[in-house]
Amino acid sequence: MEKPIARHEEIIRLLEINNLLTVKELSKLLEVSHMTVRRDLKALEARRVVSLIHGGAALSPCYSRGDSSGEYELPYAQSSHIREKTRIGLRAAALPRKGDTVILDSGSTTEAIARALPSGSDITVICFALNILMQVYRRGGMRIVFPGGRFHENTLMFEAPESLALIKNYRAAYGFISASGIDAKLGITCATAYETAAKQASLASSKHRVLVADASKFGKVGQTWFADFQDFDMIITDSGVPEEYRRLCEEKGIELVITDTGAP
Repeated sequence: MEKPIARHEEIIRLLEINNLLTVKELSKLLEVSHMTVRRDLKALEARRVVSLIHGGAALSPCYSRGDSSGEYELPYAQSSHIREKTRIGLRAAALPRKGDTVILDSGSTTEAIARALPSGSDITVICFALNILMQVYRRGGMRIVFPGGRFHENTLMFEAPESLALIKNYRAAYGFISASGIDAKLGITCATAYETAAKQASLASSKHRVLVADASKFGKVGQTWFADFQDFDMIITDSGVPEEYRRLCEEKGIELVITDTGAP
């Protein structure tokens, strides 16, 4: 891919699908050198299209194709708090053991878990979102269960009654669940109503139920309720979590894991 403009458009397209890519991954996908990728990313950063992170890039929260509907959009709205999500992903990915089955919910934080899973892990991953599927496939060596169904472009999630039936028939050691809002009174919420059934089925099929969310989600309320605090055994977040929620986890016997927010 010789022309910079064409490469820039392809980088944007790839980041819209994947949310975050490393320089190494972009170099391979574009068939150009690491130096060329870094130069392209610098140019896109100057245009406020991408945000550079350690070893790669994500779409900038400022970037938009012009959609002003206010609807949740995974490639744009979830490109923030990248460092925190990377840390959460690394901590969560260290939990499964050889032979385990895990469920990865839709979302950018669960995508960070998929990205952090060790290549060649002897585990089975149940997932139902395109970005999660692609990351697990790239890691290699894992068994993948992907139910399919109707595709929702704003979350990259697939959903159908048949998909829910499959999730309910499996049993997982860990269910990693994302959220758009975590409120002391109104519970755990998500951005769209169609996500609810899959999240609840994942919780019901998991021995260890783990909520993964950066600290910005605490005190917020999404469109649709799907769980209460006591439905989770563990919450993995970053050090920005308010003291109120630290106390709440202690009161309800939920293990609160605080990750380091330093550079990955």
